[in-house]
Amino acid sequence: MAKTLSQSTRQRLTLTLSQWRHWQTRLPLQHAPEISRHLDDGISNTSILVTTKALRFVVRLDGVDTRSHSLNRQTEWKTLLEASRQGIAPQPVYLNPELGALVCEYLTPDDNQQQTEGEVADLLRRIHYLPAVHHRIDLSHRIRQYLHQLEVRQPGVSQMLSTTTRLTECIIKEAEQDDTELVVCHNDLHSANRLRSQGALYALDWEYSGMGHRLFDLAVICECDAKSIVADKLLTTYLARDSQPKERQLLLRFRLCYRYLAWLWYAVCEHQSVSDNELTKLNSMLTPALVESLKSELN
Repeated sequence: MAKTLSQSTRQRLTLTLSQWRHWQTRLPLQHAPEISRHLDDGISNTSILVTTKALRFVVRLDGVDTRSHSLNRQTEWKTLLEASRQGIAPQPVYLNPELGALVCEYLTPDDNQQQTEGEVADLLRRIHYLPAVHHRIDLSHRIRQYLHQLEVRQPGVSQMLSTTTRLTECIIKEAEQDDTELVVCHNDLHSANRLRSQGALYALDWEYSGMGHRLFDLAVICECDAKSIVADKLLTTYLARDSQPKERQLLLRFRLCYRYLAWLWYAVCEHQSVSDNELTKLNSMLTPALVESLKSELN
């Protein structure tokens, strides 16, 4: 393997492969899959490609505490199963929360990964039509969790971010009062989690999935893929009609919320102290935009 795995990760990988008889595969396995290569990691997980003669799989091993990140592996499994049946996700074949292991079939990437707003909007609609699950995404709770972890590591962070936190939670509270029904959302559908394989577009890494507001799903994409996705075009294509001022305002607000949430997530996962200068820069970037957004009522 190109990258050396830690002893703990290698042990969990070995145990996961030893359970191959319990994998729910399309074709019966005759022996344990063999390690092929280390795939590109996310910040919080390790992924390894394993193979048999006929099939290839991705073993994803947790690199974070699932509870501290509000991750529900049973919800992820249930949603992933249904999404794979609908042809928008790889087929999951094995889950072991105790090992922090999820195994899915490997999708071979196409050479051309360019995606239009229409294709991404169609993928979003198909996700939002999936059957409801019990797990609801609580954005305010996630923000408080991340702040708590940062505060334990670096006392005083919460106080310096108190205004930004209060304004963000006000926006979330107002958004939750919107009469739009909650739907199954991916909540992390940036370009790295979208894959074109054999001409079809798939959503990967469903660990943050749960019931939520559909426009938050769009906001994640608009924030992360601003260079390749035009927000207004994605919104109108998703709605299949002209967008209303209320919808555009909600999308903007959710983009600000995601911007803050993503900053906190990176700060937690990178395990490094945050300088006062970085905190000041974050406040100066977000606070005026949050205040301006709250001035406009949702009609």
